[in-house]
Amino acid sequence: MSQKFIRDPLIKNILDDLESRFSDHIVSVFGIGSYFDGNLPPNWIKNDVDLVVIVDSLEGVPKQDWTEVRYEKKQLGDKEIWIGFNSLEGVKNRELFRKQSFANFEWSLLELKLPENSALLYGRNIRDELPEISALQFDYDNVLIRSLYHLNNSFKEGVTPKAMREFTKGAFKFGFYLCVYFDPQFRFTSIVKIAEEIKLLVSDNKIDRIINSYIEEAVIYRMTSQFKSEFESLRDDFVKFVFSSLESGSVHQKVDKTELIKLLSKSFGGLGYLVRFARKLEALETPKIVEDEDFSFAPNDSQLKIIDIKSNMKSITIYGRIKEIYSKFRFERVDGNEGQGASFLLHDPTGDIRVVLWDKHSKVFTRNEFSVNELVKILNGYAKKGRAGTEIQVGKYGSIILSPEGVDLAKHPELKDSENSAKRKEFVTQIVRSMGIEGVKVKKIICPFCSSMCSTKLKFCGVCGEPLPKA
Repeated sequence: MSQKFIRDPLIKNILDDLESRFSDHIVSVFGIGSYFDGNLPPNWIKNDVDLVVIVDSLEGVPKQDWTEVRYEKKQLGDKEIWIGFNSLEGVKNRELFRKQSFANFEWSLLELKLPENSALLYGRNIRDELPEISALQFDYDNVLIRSLYHLNNSFKEGVTPKAMREFTKGAFKFGFYLCVYFDPQFRFTSIVKIAEEIKLLVSDNKIDRIINSYIEEAVIYRMTSQFKSEFESLRDDFVKFVFSSLESGSVHQKVDKTELIKLLSKSFGGLGYLVRFARKLEALETPKIVEDEDFSFAPNDSQLKIIDIKSNMKSITIYGRIKEIYSKFRFERVDGNEGQGASFLLHDPTGDIRVVLWDKHSKVFTRNEFSVNELVKILNGYAKKGRAGTEIQVGKYGSIILSPEGVDLAKHPELKDSENSAKRKEFVTQIVRSMGIEGVKVKKIICPFCSSMCSTKLKFCGVCGEPLPKA
């Protein structure tokens, strides 16, 4: 039992109050979190005091009308006290624990099981009675959502000291998530230990080093009550980082914006502030849909270069090579129907520009021929201002041609160091040889209505019968 904290007037006051009300039911009382963390520097601001009370039964513990979870919150001076109640059986059983607590089971088990993570303040030492943790299996989604819960609370509280504390909790919890995701044997809940493990993961190139700056900001705030950066921008940037990490699949099973919004909507009754933030990002990332009915087909090939493209230009015909391939996306139209799109980065010797393919044009992404370094021709595109500057959009009357004929390849050299170039050449060689047409030039165009690959000699698509654009 920790004599240091028993002599603490604040802790003694809390324990005396608990004993006076629940002495017949208390098994143990543990102190968790920063107030009881001996690894923290002496200038760490410890305003949050968290205790876990283990009882033989929850029947004698009052509860709120809206939940079965037993807990108490109170303010004593500048300290915010949080007391959670769990039955002894509950901390031994994951499913029962989830009914009794808002916390993550694995996190809580590590706190109570290991003296490095908590202080025994009162009662029996039950650490040896708790489940073994050598082969602990983490519910990663459940761990992750705790971080998102605190970030949602931070938005909810606006720009206040409470919002800032909630942000730091979210940052530390996300740090813990990264630690156990990449090292399932990580067993600490101390902020210092989490920060040390994060640095190791960064040095091993397992996670983006930018996470170090966010953890550092949270640590600085906990010692000085100030951030180095402007808080709202810092919070926005961190949430964007978390979302992009989840969407990329680098720190979690890959989830797109739609799946992420569903996850946020069903967690803790709905993390509404993060849902709105995600929808706002989705709107910014999805280029504005414009009506292109007035756009006409370009009658002749253009000599346009990427450097010449200006916002609001129409009837654009341009050649280039695929430099980067981005992800496909879905969106909701004004009429409520779902649309889809995809984008890639087009390169020519004068620069790069993002190209957005709308609806059926996006199906070209599924073609084996659509790969980095492939030469393409954009027909009847139009330029709009997008999130990354001016971009070319291919809409209803536009089209994209893979491997167009009649191009001066000297003006469109292959990208250097392209890993896909050799694979692409080998793929084409194998196909040509298998078809017995080696030496014959083959040119195809994508049908803008059904995305079938059609010969440029055809005037109508052989699959859907719709007219094909001129090559």
